[in-house]
Amino acid sequence: EITFDEWDACAAERACARADDSGFGRGRRPVINMSYDSAMKYVTWLSDKTKKQYRLPSEAEWEYAARARSAEARFWGKSADQA
Repeated sequence: EITFDEWDACAAERACARADDSGFGRGRRPVINMSYDSAMKYVTWLSDKTKKQYRLPSEAEWEYAARARSAEARFWGKSADQA
């Protein structure tokens, strides 16, 4: 997760748009309501800033992590109807 403090550093350099906290607060709270394109801008900025390679996880990587070693086929459980 990226915090508002981390995101605001990117926004201060005008590499990212300012994120709206929807009234929940900023600081060490995770950034919310991000689009894929916004997240990619942050990852690109972070990679340029640190000279290290960063990327978003693939859908398969995210699902693997979200299942947390569950034996279920989907991260939300058994029922495909809940997708």
